[in-house]
Amino acid sequence: MRSSESSSNAERAALVLLALGDVGLGGIALKDLAARTGDAKSALHRTLVALMRHGFIEQVEGGRNYRLGSAVYALSRRQSSASEKVKLWRPVLMELGERLSCTMFLMERIGLDGVVLDMHIGATPVPILAEGPGRRIPLGYGPGAVALLSRQEAEEREAILAANDERYRERGIDPALVRFRVEEAAAAGFARSSGDIHAGYGGVSVPVINRNGMTDTAITASTLTQRLTEEAIAEIVAAVNEAVARLMAPALVVQPMEATD
Repeated sequence: MRSSESSSNAERAALVLLALGDVGLGGIALKDLAARTGDAKSALHRTLVALMRHGFIEQVEGGRNYRLGSAVYALSRRQSSASEKVKLWRPVLMELGERLSCTMFLMERIGLDGVVLDMHIGATPVPILAEGPGRRIPLGYGPGAVALLSRQEAEEREAILAANDERYRERGIDPALVRFRVEEAAAAGFARSSGDIHAGYGGVSVPVINRNGMTDTAITASTLTQRLTEEAIAEIVAAVNEAVARLMAPALVVQPMEATD
């Protein structure tokens, strides 16, 4: 098999798993899956058969729809770097949630997406991310994903914005607003949202710099927009940076990036 064909098959399988991760227990029909992925039904069917053989996909009773299989759940329960990160940061989310009376989220960058690794529901439940851990959203969509994108190199930011352009539009958000929020976050050192995605709710997100000087994690505090005064935003940023400093090291607290042309 040619390497290009192998790569194409692997990418198709990844897209199938991601698409099935967005549907419920009822699953999705082959024709609808084809519409989501943009692949031919014949090629998708071969991929589905291969994934079913290893338990990653199963057919819903009746045989028309497909959903994630038990092998996915089994893999997710194994110890991983993500689970270690959750174990490390969960006490921080709980502390911040109680201190700030906000719902807290821990998000990690994976490719073009931000993935919610963990959350702590505070005094203000946030409906837009009610699905909680495991939810994938395009980088740039929402304060956590904006914070992550803002810390990438300028060339990479542009590539991600271009790749996710249609996904922003599908979610009803103007790509120009995404760009504005990303540039704003890069200058300020944190991201903010005031009802951009869900009316009446907003958030503040602080990217965390790891020991290699890179950013793949962000901590977000979400609450009612009416609570997000400039004073409250400053308090959230200070509280998150303080928590990061205590857990990791003072040198890892985020600083604003230099403006780029």
